[in-house]
Amino acid sequence: MSSLVYLHRLKSKLQPQARGIRCTAHRIFLAALILSAKYLNDSSPKNKHWASYTNMATDYYHFGFNRQEVNTMEKQLLFLLEWDLRVSEADLYRELDYFLSPLRRKISDRHARKMAEREDKRRQEELHEAARRYPSPPRSRYGASMHSRSASGDSMGAPPIWPTAAMLALTTLMTMTTRLVLARLNTTAPGQLRLSSRDCYGLRRGQDPRPRIWYASL
Repeated sequence: MSSLVYLHRLKSKLQPQARGIRCTAHRIFLAALILSAKYLNDSSPKNKHWASYTNMATDYYHFGFNRQEVNTMEKQLLFLLEWDLRVSEADLYRELDYFLSPLRRKISDRHARKMAEREDKRRQEELHEAARRYPSPPRSRYGASMHSRSASGDSMGAPPIWPTAAMLALTTLMTMTTRLVLARLNTTAPGQLRLSSRDCYGLRRGQDPRPRIWYASL
């Protein structure tokens, strides 16, 4: 991380049109890495070790720096940085902000999800506590039987048939009318026969449910 700080300082000191040789970028990066290692760690590798680290040999090319080149690039970078190798926490945050921004967004999103889950859990607990504190009223026997029979009727595929309020009212009215007519007939003159409710009201299926009255003479 300190190497990034040194590279940023060097960039601010160099001219925009400054150019170097083909391996200048490698030299600058290696020098910044050596300075940061020596500044932060007293037991850092020596320059001869850094020189051996840079050696790469293949069938097509051979690349590497010797110890004298490593010493030279280290001195040049110290001169360009004016021997100022101090690194503050603000410098680290400024250089690493590009890498820290995704981490901050990830942490913020995770915290938001955690808070939303906690709020949802709290609401569920409040609803459960309210339901336990105020239980629903018990279902009546008539309502339970209606519900069970309607459920069984639905399962059989035929809708249940129940006497509605209008049918109950009509039946009650017809019964009262029949009783009133019988009371008046039974209190008439002796020359008339007394009639029963079976004679005045048809009870068998298919008969007219309206009251029927017959008068018979002696």
